Amino acid sequence: MGIELKEYQQRQDEMCKILAAKNLEGVIVVSRGGFTYDRHYNVFYLTGHYQPYVYLPANLPHWSGRAHTVLVLKASGETILCVSTPDCEKKGICADKITYSGDFNQTLTEAMEELNLSSGNVGLIGSDVLPTCHWRYIVDKFPGINWAEVEAELDRMKRIKSEAEKAIIRSACALNRKAIDAFYQALRPGITEADAVAAAYSVAAAEGAGIPFCAVSSGDLVHAYTSKAQPGFSKRILCEGDMVKIDLGIVVDGYLSEFGRTYVLGEASEEQRRLMDTVHTGLETVIDFIKPGVSVQEIIECGDSALASLGVATTGKGAPGQITGSYPVLWGHGLGLGFERPWLISGEDLTIEEGMFLAVEKFLSLENIGTAAAEQNLLVSADGVEVLTDSKEG
Repeated sequence: MGIELKEYQQRQDEMCKILAAKNLEGVIVVSRGGFTYDRHYNVFYLTGHYQPYVYLPANLPHWSGRAHTVLVLKASGETILCVSTPDCEKKGICADKITYSGDFNQTLTEAMEELNLSSGNVGLIGSDVLPTCHWRYIVDKFPGINWAEVEAELDRMKRIKSEAEKAIIRSACALNRKAIDAFYQALRPGITEADAVAAAYSVAAAEGAGIPFCAVSSGDLVHAYTSKAQPGFSKRILCEGDMVKIDLGIVVDGYLSEFGRTYVLGEASEEQRRLMDTVHTGLETVIDFIKPGVSVQEIIECGDSALASLGVATTGKGAPGQITGSYPVLWGHGLGLGFERPWLISGEDLTIEEGMFLAVEKFLSLENIGTAAAEQNLLVSADGVEVLTDSKEG
């Protein structure tokens, strides 16, 4: 399992075609690493390189740019990968040259000069993670560059998954299923949220997966995304009848699986069951509707109509005893090396395509009962979807 060098090369070749079409001499592609899930995906997607060190403030001459990496790509195909630590893993990395120094600004600008990208029309990808101090240095160093954003073009490339990516995604989702099943199996009165999370973490970690986040809430805090913002769960003791929500993200070979469930400790009350059944009915209706060629707006209309037919107040405050829509107000989003378009939310203008990797989710609330949420991960196939995260319960 994994992405072969030839696929990374194909991605670089495709980016070169984009640069040529936009009359750009080249592009600098910025990423930030240092954890199992972050803004690593621009450079990772094009080269296979992940930078594992966390961010540190600059301490020249010893280091700067820690946690960052930049791919300098010339439109004619030459590449230099600028890394921020000397112990860079070189095996499996698609780059003509890998370079490092203690001064990251110097590393980057020397690479740009070497590839004759110190003037003219140059693209930029990853401006949201390029520190201002580095950006100012580059702009002052190369005043003759006309900069152009190329973020959208790379995002479009990433949106449709290759067969190699799909294999990794299926593996990530299968492991996340096992982890959430372990969370469910651990639930019982008298243990803490943290105890149940530990059961899920042990499954994921044993298989070598990264665990970027886990959001859990329960009992009188189940309406919230988490019972405790940091680390995302608490040591609250669970009680009989509690509703418990979990949203777990794991990363396998850079690819994110992220989905959640709502459970009840013991026998669910009639109203708890009504709330959870409504969430799942709405979710299943939307998933059954998704296929290539369907617009995001049609998906939203399908889901909202299904909930309205079940008596849900999808917007605004509901009447007493009425289930209402809850934050976040969306039906899901794209996934891959991170969170991606399409956003299944009003205003998104994309159409579903074969090869997209989606998370479909919904949050609903019932006053004095709580909030229930459920989320599924799926790959869009030629005639529908392949659901990857069906679990034993929830």
